[in-house]
Amino acid sequence: MSSASGSSIDLSGTWRLNLAESSFGGEQPEQDYELTWRLEQSPGGIRIAESAQNVSIVNIPLPNSSHTTEYNSDGRESVILRPGPNILPGLGWRPQAPQVRFGVKAEWQGRTFWIEERTFPDSSYSVTHRRIFLSNDGMRLIELLHITSLTDDTEQKLVFERVP
Repeated sequence: MSSASGSSIDLSGTWRLNLAESSFGGEQPEQDYELTWRLEQSPGGIRIAESAQNVSIVNIPLPNSSHTTEYNSDGRESVILRPGPNILPGLGWRPQAPQVRFGVKAEWQGRTFWIEERTFPDSSYSVTHRRIFLSNDGMRLIELLHITSLTDDTEQKLVFERVP
């Protein structure tokens, strides 16, 4: 894997999800779903502040959410904490879900920021490969995801438009 710096492009900015141009595998959100990213790129990596509105899972409305994740671009694995799921089979709704540990590696591969996330570090229970890059005109941010779990493989393509 390459450790190119990504210095020739800058993903920084505010980006809003375009539902019509995105594909979610079998998990198509409702039409009022909104996802906004604010990216800050530095020589050492990328910080993504994510805000989601009108979230629902299997027609169950969830609270709006926001969280920030920092990815170091050195290619070495680190551990991050993220909000856990509010709904779990057999347990129902949990308003104060515990945080989930993820093992994360990230690096620049040419003009693409590559991320590997593992639920529960040192396991392969769920592995997500993410590739984030700009469209040729620089007006769209594209994230390609390949999600592998014990029971399923899913491909998603999220297309974000730059917010002026």
